[in-house]
Amino acid sequence: MYKIRSRDTLPTDREVDVDLAQLFGVTSDPISVCAGGVYGYTRRSKLEKYAPEESLSGQAQRITDYACEQQLGVPTIYQDPGFSGRNSQRPGLRALKRAVKANRVRVLIIDRLDRLSRNLFVLLDLVKLFSEHNVRLISVRENIDFSQHFGLLILYVLGALSEFYSRLLSEEMRLVRKHQAEQGRLSGSTPFGYCNGRCSTCHHLNGPGYCPYAGNADRHNGAFRIPHPVESVAVRLAFEWYATGKYSDDNIARRLNAETCVLDDGTELPFQTAGRAGVWVRNPDADATNIIWTGNDAEDKVETQALELRYPPGAFNRDTVHAILTNPVYAGFVAYYSTYESGEKKGKPLKGKKRRKPVSAYQGQHEPLVPLGLYRHVQTIRRNKYHCTAGENNPTQAYPLTGLLFCSAAHRPLRGISSNGGRQRYYVDKLCQQSLPHEQWHQKNLCAPEIEEQVADLVGRLQLPAAWRERILAYVVYTEGTDEIEREKFMLRERLKRAQELYELGDYTRSRLERVYAECRAQLANLAPEAGPVGHEAATLLENWPALWASFTPDEMKTLLYHIFSAIYVNDEGIAAIELRKAFVGLLGGS
Repeated sequence: MYKIRSRDTLPTDREVDVDLAQLFGVTSDPISVCAGGVYGYTRRSKLEKYAPEESLSGQAQRITDYACEQQLGVPTIYQDPGFSGRNSQRPGLRALKRAVKANRVRVLIIDRLDRLSRNLFVLLDLVKLFSEHNVRLISVRENIDFSQHFGLLILYVLGALSEFYSRLLSEEMRLVRKHQAEQGRLSGSTPFGYCNGRCSTCHHLNGPGYCPYAGNADRHNGAFRIPHPVESVAVRLAFEWYATGKYSDDNIARRLNAETCVLDDGTELPFQTAGRAGVWVRNPDADATNIIWTGNDAEDKVETQALELRYPPGAFNRDTVHAILTNPVYAGFVAYYSTYESGEKKGKPLKGKKRRKPVSAYQGQHEPLVPLGLYRHVQTIRRNKYHCTAGENNPTQAYPLTGLLFCSAAHRPLRGISSNGGRQRYYVDKLCQQSLPHEQWHQKNLCAPEIEEQVADLVGRLQLPAAWRERILAYVVYTEGTDEIEREKFMLRERLKRAQELYELGDYTRSRLERVYAECRAQLANLAPEAGPVGHEAATLLENWPALWASFTPDEMKTLLYHIFSAIYVNDEGIAAIELRKAFVGLLGGS
């Protein structure tokens, strides 16, 4: 006979399951009565201070309370502090999945569904995994058992809403980053070489115990970034060393690791990277004993602090040097990177990855660490190396025609190589040599000095139009070129106009008016670029292109050639044909 219990409170799910089993004469849910096998999972995105109910401890406490209330036992709780819900490779989640596949999990309790994942497809894969291994999924905050049909329906709806919220938040953050870039403000983590200037409350990884200003009075209010006293020196040295053309990224990394920064008081500090805050699990594929919540708040707090640095400050490597040398922030600009090809939502998505090059760059409010000219020079050197190995013992070989030379038979590009310790340089068709036997090669190796001399002869026949010559000289003498000249002419005309008005009003005498006229004529004559010594020397060189070409560096030669030629086709004898850019058609005499 089934006995009905009387009580003042509602029965628990466990009691309902037992009563129903007795009523219908079936065994109760084996998952519920199974000893052990009860697990929980918690996650939060950042290591910032959350409200108590959003903390890992708060989530774990609710999971534990629910398990005890339902008489399921004390759960084993995995946690992922500092990981995004869109990241499916979280160490705690991976450890939980391994436990599920090992059939150690019978009940999985989560605080909210979005703690498990904010990606609908990842969430569905997890639900499928749980179903295959008979794992009962329960959400405390939603108060839903997802092992039931109705709960499964709600899971799909909540999963879609969770991903919608994540994508909406991502879009809002993208717009915020773009707006901050347009304002010239750096968003996100502080780049290496800078700090916020709040020294009294410094939390920089290279702050207390490293920075000489840490703990002292604030140097800035934190509105924008200011140079870090030690890191900024490393940035400047990296740019200066690379600009010589004698060092590779790896050479600079080794030299920075060996050098020290000497402070004003004589203290020497080693250079080190800034690191990055975040949870660091040494081996995510090992037994996840260090990502299990213990229930002891003090112990968990200490454990989280011990795991707080995912990438602690350390030695430089070629990747960190590459990131420094290619970042326009050090030249005073704020770059905006977009996950879309055109930089807008209508563009083609690139699978959530950032573009390698910025969509746009804006003048920043922060102080640049290197001059713009030095930054551009470094980018030119990097662009012209074309993956050639360079270093102190292996200097970079210059190949100004790489990317311009093509085989006239197969129209395949030729690239520069060297032999005999760099003493001999060639341009070769590597694609042809790698795909065809030797007797079928379209193009033999071309001696680099010979073909470069032929191209130099072509450039020597360049005949600049008079308008081009004037503009070139204007930019040699004036920073803003012809615009600056026109602005100065306008100011002189306004001065003459005002002098004429004052003369008609009787405020200027005839002699004073003539004196103003003479001064303006003299200043107008001096505005001519050829009037000064610099402009005169530049005009002389423009008349002698062979001498001007000989004075160029390999990087300058390459830049000029890319502006003149679209392609240069060669055969075994030398140049077979050329393609000029539209602006230079008809300017090479005899071509």
